[in-house]
Amino acid sequence: MSLLIIKSQSEGWINLVNRFSKKNSVVWITGNRTDKNSVCINHKEALLCKLKNIKLQKHIKLTKEDFDLLNKNFTFLNDLLNRNLINIDQINYFSKREFIINSFKFWKNFLINYPIKRVISRRAPHRFYDLIIYLICT
Repeated sequence: MSLLIIKSQSEGWINLVNRFSKKNSVVWITGNRTDKNSVCINHKEALLCKLKNIKLQKHIKLTKEDFDLLNKNFTFLNDLLNRNLINIDQINYFSKREFIINSFKFWKNFLINYPIKRVISRRAPHRFYDLIIYLICT
């Protein structure tokens, strides 16, 4: 896999992918699955890091720089997470922090295990996992 697309599968995007990539080298994170033959991850799976058929062969630990990056962006990550969670008032700070760290670790390992060369997303991350992926890529 070399391309991760965080967008809805519109006809235009599918045609563009078909012209420039091999279908088996593309992973979509999408809420609107149009192309039944493509590898798709839905938003809930992406948020909860429960991706079917994704087996990580090697696990990379987080570095001090990773934790510095998470600390620097914690407020924004926490705000995005709050928008995606139900019963947010019942989840304590430490549980959310642990979830953020685990999500960062999962997506870092995903991007390393599956040689993603490019990520296509909206102009600005607008979901929790979008921002996690963006931070890892930068």
